[in-house]
Amino acid sequence: MSGASSSTERAEGTSPIRVLVADDEETVVEVLRSLIGSDPSLQFVGAAHNAEDAIELAMRERPDVVLLDVRMPGGGGLRAAREISRRCAPTKVVALSAHEDSDTVIGMISAGASAYVPKGDSTDKILRTIHRTIDANYAAAEQPPQLTVISPLLPRRTQQSTAVAKAILDE
Repeated sequence: MSGASSSTERAEGTSPIRVLVADDEETVVEVLRSLIGSDPSLQFVGAAHNAEDAIELAMRERPDVVLLDVRMPGGGGLRAAREISRRCAPTKVVALSAHEDSDTVIGMISAGASAYVPKGDSTDKILRTIHRTIDANYAAAEQPPQLTVISPLLPRRTQQSTAVAKAILDE
């Protein structure tokens, strides 16, 4: 397998967190590639532009983290998250989307995503989320999360789903 590393190596600082980006928008891929390149503890290992390529690339590269767009061609992020989680354990999936509705958030987490980051979030939050999915010590050093409002005045069932989605977004 190409360059897979253990969490022990990462803890000692000898091996970067390997990150794969899957998004159908080339501009988003380039921004994320640059962001990942700006952090010496991360390594960009490839980009996919549809769900099928994301699954294949994840199987080949065995990244530590896949930043996965929720809505993309080839079956979408739900399919890719399910398959990557099933075929590429212990790779962690971080859902990345412009959509923050509770059904989308809960669907991605149910499909195997470890975290969900809205595309509009700061680059710092994206980097923290990547680290947090891999390193429990990194998560412990973070400041408390801020609440993200998803949707106002919804029926009771939707309010419950929204509360779950808020908790996931703000983990």
